[in-house]
Amino acid sequence: MYDDGLVSPFEQLYISHHRWLHGWLQRRLG
Repeated sequence: MYDDGLVSPFEQLYISHHRWLHGWLQRRLG
């Protein structure tokens, strides 16, 4: 899914948002 280890700006945004959402869900669920 990643070409030669490069991450496109869109992919970076998706990954960062996914990490934020995951952390938010963990806080919500305790």
